[in-house]
Amino acid sequence: MLFTDVTFVLLVVGCWLTFAAAAPPRRGALLALWGGLFYAAYAGAVAPLVLGLIVATYLIPVRYWMLPVAATVGVLAYYKALAADSGLASILATSTASSPRVLMPLGLSFLSFELIHFAVERRRGKIGRVAFDEFMAYALYFPCRVAGPIRRYPEFATAVAAARPSAATVYAGLLRVLVGAFKKMAIADVLGLTVSEIAYVGAPLHAIKILLAYSLQIYFDFSAYSDIAIGISRMFGITVPENFNYPYFSTSIQEFWTRWHISLSSWVRDYVFLPLGRAAFATRLRERPTIIAVATYLVAFLVMGAWHGLTANFLLWGAYHGVLLSIYHVYRRTLGARLAAFPIAHSIPARVTASATTFALVSLGWILFMTPDPAAALRLLRLMAGWP
Repeated sequence: MLFTDVTFVLLVVGCWLTFAAAAPPRRGALLALWGGLFYAAYAGAVAPLVLGLIVATYLIPVRYWMLPVAATVGVLAYYKALAADSGLASILATSTASSPRVLMPLGLSFLSFELIHFAVERRRGKIGRVAFDEFMAYALYFPCRVAGPIRRYPEFATAVAAARPSAATVYAGLLRVLVGAFKKMAIADVLGLTVSEIAYVGAPLHAIKILLAYSLQIYFDFSAYSDIAIGISRMFGITVPENFNYPYFSTSIQEFWTRWHISLSSWVRDYVFLPLGRAAFATRLRERPTIIAVATYLVAFLVMGAWHGLTANFLLWGAYHGVLLSIYHVYRRTLGARLAAFPIAHSIPARVTASATTFALVSLGWILFMTPDPAAALRLLRLMAGWP
């Protein structure tokens, strides 16, 4: 994992020492400088492309805000398509056995959504005049570049201005980093041993055990990276968004998406789901709100699937969650509204049943992450059901 790479650790230590010693007005420039060094170390030949995309987002006038958005989406789509094509990816890779380096910019998915956020909010007038060094600090902030969370500029700028690095912040941050390291190495990696048994799975119960292990592994693995990024930021005295809030205790699929990868789901809500809904309500479709809700859920989660990768399994996973949310939306407005009037609907057994059902549905969706080939996912699903 990159967080344990010696180069990354040296970058964190060097950045913290200079950040803590500098006067507050100079801290933005220092974060930008160390972020540039991070990309120089890990992005290699594509570092100029990343820098160019960032600078263009800042320099292009607000009235042409669609240009940086289109450029960012285009670059992201290009690299996602490249990653989906294993042949091209292998040709363009520059990896070695000891030190993997690929031409796809590290953390491009997270950076792209942050740049789009900045361009859109500046167009809306919610982001005013921003100093160049402050914007570069936001765009190049490397502790969150590996695996998020996705940040919003106003909150990040406020956090940097209020940062007071000290022994106390280092202690608190290190504790969070250690929690993340434990989740990754002692839980996620151990669960991965069970998941690897998928190569010779042959019985329904065995397949179910592997899927349950993967559901837990993907949570502990991803939340571990978020913990480490949040912990490193806390060492600097900088607060970044939480990304997970016990998602597997959710009692509905809608609640799940307010607890899982919170920074991504809230971004898709604010920049895909709500704008599409508002646009649809401005047409004759406003008389059919259910159709609008279903359509926007499907489009929003197809975008979320594509963000993970332009392959069939990710797009199907996005469509799967879009369908689940659409069904839940209809249920909540019809039968669910009636059942809510009964006290038993709010009892502990009902909540436990709802959580178990939500976990099962989410876990079924993870099959498409665990087995990138949709045909293999279908075979595993049939095996779990005991079908020939």
